[in-house]
Amino acid sequence: MTFIFIWIMLIGPMKGEEKTYVQDSTTFAIAVMVLLFIAFIAVTSTVLFL
Repeated sequence: MTFIFIWIMLIGPMKGEEKTYVQDSTTFAIAVMVLLFIAFIAVTSTVLFL
């Protein structure tokens, strides 16, 4: 889970969007939370169905 979070945070700088990354930090933070929530649901569903 931590690896996924770090990987997502590295996407912005890797694409050379530092300026946009800083300006959209709030939107980016919300996107990260949504992605983590989706990942959490996916993991929970996988565990339950196994």
